[in-house]
Amino acid sequence: MTALSEREVAPEEIVAKAYKALAKHLEVHERQIADIEARRRRLRDDFDRVKSVRVRQVEDAEVLEE
Repeated sequence: MTALSEREVAPEEIVAKAYKALAKHLEVHERQIADIEARRRRLRDDFDRVKSVRVRQVEDAEVLEE
């Protein structure tokens, strides 16, 4: 860290430059992650709605034994 501070370079600047160099390659993956997360939330909402629906019994149903 001393060598960096002597050159007035912050570690955050190094990370930012490294990310910027890889940003084009990472953009596709970042977008996929965002899309998958949105899909997961929609599926979770659907699942929670299905779980919350009360099961209605059919009154005139006939139970068949195997």
